[in-house]
Amino acid sequence: MAEQKTTKGPNPKPVIERFWPKVDRFSSSVTGCWVWIASKNNKGYGVLGIGGIPTLAHRLAWELTYGPIQTGLCVCHRCDNPPCVNPSHLFLGTRADNMADSSRKGRSGARTHPERIPRGSRSGLAKLVESDIVEIRRALESGETCKAIAARYGVAKTTIDWIKRGQTWRHV
Repeated sequence: MAEQKTTKGPNPKPVIERFWPKVDRFSSSVTGCWVWIASKNNKGYGVLGIGGIPTLAHRLAWELTYGPIQTGLCVCHRCDNPPCVNPSHLFLGTRADNMADSSRKGRSGARTHPERIPRGSRSGLAKLVESDIVEIRRALESGETCKAIAARYGVAKTTIDWIKRGQTWRHV
């Protein structure tokens, strides 16, 4: 169980002593969410390292409150707020239960709602903007090499090659 786990190091602390100080129980008084204020993954879910292994904070919240999670079950959010770790907002379900819940709530992903996927400069990882893509395509059409274009824009040659092949920035 999570409360028995400790961290590595000279003064290992039980997880429960590390976990709750990283939770803001008061900022979301309207929703009742308890927001994880420490490290998060790329989907916005809280993460806490336990013995060098990143562990999802909402799963830890469940374990610290209710006990072990049966193998194969997901810890799902009633509130649909990934950094929320309020145990009363969580429930256990299978992967199918989680997907059905997602679909019922209209967040079933790229196939159902492609407009919700951040593309181009709206992506947090983008180094280029839409106007750059137009210029890059013109340069490619005029015969400039991917390597030269990549150097000019400060990106990898592969990035320009993907644009050339239509593997990225198709929406422009």
